[in-house]
Amino acid sequence: MFAGLGQEYRKVFGDPSATPTTPSAPPMMGPFVAPPLPPNRREDYAASAKDEDTTRDRSDTPPVIKKARLYTEEERYPLTKTAYKYIDIAVAMKRESQVDIVLGDCHGKEISLTPDMWKDLLALRNVILPYFENDLDEAVATSIIVVTLRFGKINKLKTLRFKKPKNRIALSHSTVKALFVPEPCNNRIVASLTVILETVDAKLSRFLDIATEPDPPGNIPDVTRRHEHFNANDLIDCKLHALLFGLYHNL
Repeated sequence: MFAGLGQEYRKVFGDPSATPTTPSAPPMMGPFVAPPLPPNRREDYAASAKDEDTTRDRSDTPPVIKKARLYTEEERYPLTKTAYKYIDIAVAMKRESQVDIVLGDCHGKEISLTPDMWKDLLALRNVILPYFENDLDEAVATSIIVVTLRFGKINKLKTLRFKKPKNRIALSHSTVKALFVPEPCNNRIVASLTVILETVDAKLSRFLDIATEPDPPGNIPDVTRRHEHFNANDLIDCKLHALLFGLYHNL
């Protein structure tokens, strides 16, 4: 069942022909220091319905990624009363793990921001909020790295559209305000996740080392749990184990 698990994941996370190395997981240091802070569903549904993305193409997405986003340490908060739209902050496990800040909705439309893009968005707050709160009919489009921000109206409702070449999502006034209100908490989460990236990479490498060992004595999930490098009391170990082997079980 689990034969080939290591090779399957190495295709996603790194060169399958390379000899893996296992870095030492750094000790957890604390306390965390947050970085300096830069300066009705109806509306959202109308915005999204008008803003459907028909250009999305995932044909080049690895099969493992198609099954599920490889996220751990995930924190999700609703941006609307019904949680129709949300902000999701998590560690994205890639060849080199990173923190992703995702704006999404229940239709599966998502825009992913890096921590630097998130800081740039916060810095534009004094441009974005006046558009909604004053009688400004138009505002000049701007961008944060690879994401274009366009101001507009849908059914006379002002919206802010986040747009990438193959993805887009529109937010109403109330949703934009909900995005900015928890800024200190979101910044704290981003800072806390950033300091564990090396730990996640090291632990993931160990899991892949175990999965690619020749002739493991038993099935790989059980072997991993019994391995000296697996700590059942470590939350990251447990989450990685559940995510990786639970995901592969459903491939």
